[in-house]
Amino acid sequence: MIVFLDTETRASLDLRKVGAHRYVQCPDFTILMLQYAVGDGPVHVLTDPEEILHAADVLLASTERVVAHNAAFDRLVLGTFLDRDLEPQQWIDTRVIAAEHGYPGKLEELAVALGVTPKDSAGTRLINLFSKPKRGGGFNSPEDRPEDWQQFVDYGENDVITLREAYYRLPEQSPQERQVEIVDQHINDRGIKIDIPLAEAAVAAGQAMEKRAKEEIIRLTGVENPGSVQQLLAWFESSGEPLPDLRAATVRKALETESGDRKRVLELRQQISLASHKKFVAALDRTCADGRARGSFFYGGAHTLRWAGRGIQLQNLPRAYLGDKEDEVIERLLSTGEVDSEELKALVRAMLLGPFTVADYGAIEARVLAWLAGEEWAMEAFRAGRDIYVETANRMGDNMTRHDGKTATLGLGYGGGIQALRNVGGDGDDDHLQSLVVKWRQTNQRIVKFWDDLNKAYLHGGKAGRIEIKAVGRNRFLRLPSGRVMSYRGVKLVNGRYGREALWESSRGPKKMWGGLLAENVTQATARDLLAAALIRVDAAGYKIVGHVHDEIIVEGRCEELSDLMSIVPDWGDGLALAAEQEYLERYRK
Repeated sequence: MIVFLDTETRASLDLRKVGAHRYVQCPDFTILMLQYAVGDGPVHVLTDPEEILHAADVLLASTERVVAHNAAFDRLVLGTFLDRDLEPQQWIDTRVIAAEHGYPGKLEELAVALGVTPKDSAGTRLINLFSKPKRGGGFNSPEDRPEDWQQFVDYGENDVITLREAYYRLPEQSPQERQVEIVDQHINDRGIKIDIPLAEAAVAAGQAMEKRAKEEIIRLTGVENPGSVQQLLAWFESSGEPLPDLRAATVRKALETESGDRKRVLELRQQISLASHKKFVAALDRTCADGRARGSFFYGGAHTLRWAGRGIQLQNLPRAYLGDKEDEVIERLLSTGEVDSEELKALVRAMLLGPFTVADYGAIEARVLAWLAGEEWAMEAFRAGRDIYVETANRMGDNMTRHDGKTATLGLGYGGGIQALRNVGGDGDDDHLQSLVVKWRQTNQRIVKFWDDLNKAYLHGGKAGRIEIKAVGRNRFLRLPSGRVMSYRGVKLVNGRYGREALWESSRGPKKMWGGLLAENVTQATARDLLAAALIRVDAAGYKIVGHVHDEIIVEGRCEELSDLMSIVPDWGDGLALAAEQEYLERYRK
């Protein structure tokens, strides 16, 4: 028996800001409606709390499969209402299945893509009306708005119909991804411990720093609103050479030549733009009653199925380090609140409390790309444990340094040129950097061929390295070595500058697909599959995973075998050389 269900809730906390785990702990949290259908039966909508409680108890006890869209939320909602933990193994998430097969994540967009009963467009208005507090406090009740309430009930019924049809229309979830999803839910439910006193002190210090910076900008420029880009640009124009914008890169470049008040205003603008103290706010927003921040990882946030971050966003933490000064800076922050902007930025990672065992893969994308393309000299270097940056520099010749080899390896694997080298720290003038591009491509001819083969196979179907591509109408299906298929739906072939080109209707609009971008996609997707397989192994071994970032796994407590578990090559990875290194930390750092 399959149960299809959805819930409508209300609480004074902002769900998008605090996440589901904190939301259901809100003192005024409650369920407004439970909508469900058993198999192909009629949809039932319950609004009485006692009826909801009884029905939820019976339904969960009598079925092995509960299907919901964004199922983790409904699982937490019903678990809170029933006052017991509900395990993710019983729940099927249509959003997760859609992500695996290249469909949109939002139910309304998924319904359109699958051609099923559309989701009721009135939903947003009704949720804002009944699920969020009124400006003056309190909530709208069914008695206050009876006609709107009936429409809300009808909306709930329609949602279950759309959900059920979408589930039947979607391809099946692969067994491997089912395992990954369950481990993902374990990690999100477990959460990571937050140093709350440090986070609160950091928020206060950041707000004070921002206030002082704005006051100084007003004193120096006379603008009314120091946060206004337009006002600041007008001041720069009136005080000398105008600036085109106040983007981070523009400000950094201008700081190299500006002086006096103009330079100081730019420095203060940088301080205001720093989002460091906002990371502490995000952590506190998602921290539950037991001091742990939960729900930080969003399965399938990228087309490659890499995770996206929520709340703290471990995938996007500031790159700043205190080294041996960390304890002293923390003590100073807690006792006086006096830290500078760089110190504050460096404390974001320290806010995450261990003890941890942290292990990360070495040069994972370079390894995977070389393996996919069949660049055997690179794979031999990895198998022998040699430094790939030194090896690359030696093969490029002409007294190339390790730094040249490193920037070339990091910047050129996906078809990039001079700017790609600069983005990863490449030094020298354009002629020198162009010579790196030429020599790296001569050294890595199989990778260069891989780009071309991917481009041709994407247009017409075929094989490129270890990737197989099927072209079916306007869809492209890329089979990865793991067996997982990445689906690109809505591909249009057009005549471009260099002949036939492919445009893919991505979630962010049309995107030109070409060999270098495809190489990046399949490399990152394969690296993600390696990390996912490692997460399953580490979880099955009984260790408490509390986080992961692309090439890294974070375990709470000591795990002597973490790097060994991560370095196991899956059956589908014949010939791939993996290596991981681990360390023990009291506070998180990278």
